[in-house]
Amino acid sequence: MLTDAQIQYIHAFCTKKGVKYYDLRSEIVDHLAESIEQKFKENPTINFETALKSVYAQFGIFGFGKIVSEREAASLKQLKKLNHQYFNEYFTFSKIGLTLSIFLILSIPYILFKSSFDFLYVQCILVYVICSVLFFILSYKNYKQPPQKLLSLNWMDNVGWMILGLQLPNQILKLISNEATLSLNPSPLWLSILLTGFTTLGILYLIAKLHVRKMMYHKAKTDYPLAFMQADI
Repeated sequence: MLTDAQIQYIHAFCTKKGVKYYDLRSEIVDHLAESIEQKFKENPTINFETALKSVYAQFGIFGFGKIVSEREAASLKQLKKLNHQYFNEYFTFSKIGLTLSIFLILSIPYILFKSSFDFLYVQCILVYVICSVLFFILSYKNYKQPPQKLLSLNWMDNVGWMILGLQLPNQILKLISNEATLSLNPSPLWLSILLTGFTTLGILYLIAKLHVRKMMYHKAKTDYPLAFMQADI
């Protein structure tokens, strides 16, 4: 059985070798500790550092680098899967009301005032930008990385796809109409539905991502409490 000091040494060793995530590092430390203990059983005269170097050598010339990159990719894939899962829930019977409410609120200017496409376009861009800013504030204020970084909380954000998507209806209308029509005449119904619908999807996806982060953050606090309590291991 390894001592606490030796376990701490392995943690420091893994950190030095590029394993910056506490949760992943803990798994690797457990694996290394078991392998080192096996070395002790096979050769009682071997010292701790020699056993550690021998076990580490089994990871090849890239060391822990391959494991870290593979686990980062797997974590991102799992995160995307959860985001999509919770996003799809907003089209189920229990949550479709929220989806329709957001769509109808965005449609108010067209329904009441027959707004031009230019007005609706700017409105949707502003609404989505505001929602994105609120998302980032809430996400990084409430669900930021603890002192010891966790792979499970390694958020990766990209809202550029939504901004590009909102350009699509704008470009379509420019192809079939002129600038005066865009600015003065009421927006075509189909294009208004397309624009507000796409914006609604973007907002719902932000809500789903925030829900996933809240769930994963509280799970991480339960699974790895030390990561939230200590700055150094």
